[in-house]
Amino acid sequence: MSLLEGDIAEILADALDAADIPYSMTIPRLHQEPPPPDWPSWQEWTAPITTVEHEFQGFIDVYDARLIAAGVVDVGDVRIILIQQGMPFRPELTDTIVARGEVYTILDITEDPAQAVLELRAKR
Repeated sequence: MSLLEGDIAEILADALDAADIPYSMTIPRLHQEPPPPDWPSWQEWTAPITTVEHEFQGFIDVYDARLIAAGVVDVGDVRIILIQQGMPFRPELTDTIVARGEVYTILDITEDPAQAVLELRAKR
């Protein structure tokens, strides 16, 4: 077990929240209700597919110009920091994030050693 695991994730999340840094973001995902257990296997299940917006707390930051100049990240990429405390699920590379009216596509996901936040590289 790492020295960073445990209470430090909660301390960091509480400190960010106390500083009023994170704000609400959503990850929309398609959802279809599963068929009932007694549904005949030969009959097609055609329940409607709906979009469910899952709420996260986080904030958007920009990358340092030196990283852009070195080609590590592209111009226009942003860093999205998601607080893991209370996170309903882990985002995937196929997800998009909606924050303050903008839609971002996830390009990369990195977890900090304390498991307090996820750092996402994303683009509009």
